[in-house]
Amino acid sequence: MIEAIKKTIKVILDVQTQHNCTGLSTLKLFLVDSNDVLVANVGIGYNRQLNVERNWEDLKEYPRGTKEFSLSRLKGPVWSLKGKKFGNYEGYQMEPSSNGNEDISSVIISSEPLTEEIGNWSMIPFQNLCFFNHNGGKPKVEIKPFDID
Repeated sequence: MIEAIKKTIKVILDVQTQHNCTGLSTLKLFLVDSNDVLVANVGIGYNRQLNVERNWEDLKEYPRGTKEFSLSRLKGPVWSLKGKKFGNYEGYQMEPSSNGNEDISSVIISSEPLTEEIGNWSMIPFQNLCFFNHNGGKPKVEIKPFDID
């Protein structure tokens, strides 16, 4: 799957080069099966730049319509909430895992936290991949940088 995402980014770069596109391209991709979730939070900056150095937190303070604000949307994280007993709560709440990732039974992935209290939400940063693996009842979560090259 990672190679397919790399090829997709390269195709987007090729098309942008062929058509002299210098705008932003955001790819926030979620791939899911019965045991795994792969989240890719990747994108291409202005002028086909893969390494966008600016800080998301600073960029989001700029006014809408500015290039800086647009960069904040590109660099913004994807959010995840993991826990257990999701069906027993309302409003996207669930019981937090009591021992790390070992008793996770539910995962929510979204573009922003869906609750007012964001302390239990985790960020998947820009140019990173996150793997949630059921792992036979012993869930594993791994976030790692996405190397496009």
